[in-house]
Amino acid sequence: MAVPGKESLEMQKIHEARKAIGAALDALVRMNSKANPEVRVAALEALSETAVDIETHVRNAMQDRDELVRTTAVELAGEQRLVNLKQEIVRRFRSDRSWLVRSAAAVALGDLGLPDARTPLLERIERSCEEERVRIYYALVRLGGRKFLKPFLEGLNDPFYRIRCATANLLPALVVKSDRRRIVKLLTDALHGEQTDAARSSLRNALEQIGDDRGGDNLLASS
Repeated sequence: MAVPGKESLEMQKIHEARKAIGAALDALVRMNSKANPEVRVAALEALSETAVDIETHVRNAMQDRDELVRTTAVELAGEQRLVNLKQEIVRRFRSDRSWLVRSAAAVALGDLGLPDARTPLLERIERSCEEERVRIYYALVRLGGRKFLKPFLEGLNDPFYRIRCATANLLPALVVKSDRRRIVKLLTDALHGEQTDAARSSLRNALEQIGDDRGGDNLLASS
């Protein structure tokens, strides 16, 4: 019988630890809604003590030698709006050797919602690769540059399927109610003509998130 390797055992331990942490946090959250105020106070204090200094970990991970680790770190910084890491994200966007990291950094700059992030984004448009450029357009729209929505939407018909996927995946966060019907039509038309499974999946997911005519009030608006 094969003996599990060290990495497999470590991955199993991480999986078990994540389950245990999740269960403990769920229990504290439930306690935080109990009628007894002392229980709620104790649960709240315990929850505050479990907070991880995610910012430090993310900052360190941005320097990791592995591009996927750096990419994940930049993505987390944007998703959690770690605005104190803006300069680190800008550095990754401007000079990281990996287009994956630079692309993730562009998205993160848009998701942070800081207007002064427009400057590094605009500086790089002309010398960016296509993978980066679609994310730069996304970020600029997120930061209020609606004129960049048109070139961003052109990515739905790009010859390269990964650009079509990226455009569809990012699009729901850019939709405002006044544009919804037009964008739903663009997505539907793109889906009818799409041949790859990956892009078809991305297009379907975008349509589900944006919703049909009856779901307009549930749209994700750009910030």
